[in-house]
Amino acid sequence: MAGPIDPAVRSIRIAATLNDRFRTIMNTPVTQTGGMAQLELSIGEAQQIYPEIWTHLDEARATLAGRGVDTTRYDSVRALEPRGSLGVSRVELTGVSTSLTTAALGIADEQVKSAQFNLDGHRRANLAIEALQSAMPEVDWKGLERAEAADAAKAAASLSPLGGSSTMKWLAVGAGALIVVYAFWYLVVRQPPRDHTAERKANIVKLRAKLDAGPCDKSTLDYLTSEEYWDTGSRDQTATVAEYRAKCEAQLEAAPCDRAKQTQLRAIAGREAAARFREKCKATGATVAP
Repeated sequence: MAGPIDPAVRSIRIAATLNDRFRTIMNTPVTQTGGMAQLELSIGEAQQIYPEIWTHLDEARATLAGRGVDTTRYDSVRALEPRGSLGVSRVELTGVSTSLTTAALGIADEQVKSAQFNLDGHRRANLAIEALQSAMPEVDWKGLERAEAADAAKAAASLSPLGGSSTMKWLAVGAGALIVVYAFWYLVVRQPPRDHTAERKANIVKLRAKLDAGPCDKSTLDYLTSEEYWDTGSRDQTATVAEYRAKCEAQLEAAPCDRAKQTQLRAIAGREAAARFREKCKATGATVAP
């Protein structure tokens, strides 16, 4: 009988399975017979799955950090994930003409729905999974995947088939005696959409307030530039970085021997920027580590 499953391993494998399912949803074309109904089901499942991926990854990270395991690589990837991201970043309805007559009259007598799935998020999740797996080199991840596949196949064979009208999807993850079953309900497509743009703008205000108080905080600065990128669509965030670099340097002008701020400034602006304050600190007669 299989022993207990490490909770960090379990969370990572669940996240990986969900991310694989998310990839399948993105890559499954909408058929002519499936039409709008098929697309709505795909949107609903993607919206349910995507946040769960990061929930399980964060749980694994918390478990590992509690053991003193270095999670820096995961944290770097996590900082790039915009807060409140979902599996579908945009859904659009476009009016089309279904006949030559309506086209000639300029009449759009039918609406077509299209969805943009969060491909960048899927890729970030892959990087995050790899980062956590690398933090546990003692685990045979490939062997674990093979064992899970075998257990999942056995579990699937023992389940009665679902009816065609069911809105429930099953995902099984096995490791020894562990079978985790997820049910995804598609009611989300009938709920009013959240205003993610407003939420992101509010988050930007909070991040800026935090950086105004502590401008040398590199992780918060990375989070802010990521949010501003998703808010504006511009990859050029040099102005924001320059703004908080200047504020960080202003704090170091007042306290040049602050080693923590020196280290953070180095991460933001490079070795030379931090070296200036080390030299300034030495000139005061104090000492700091090189």
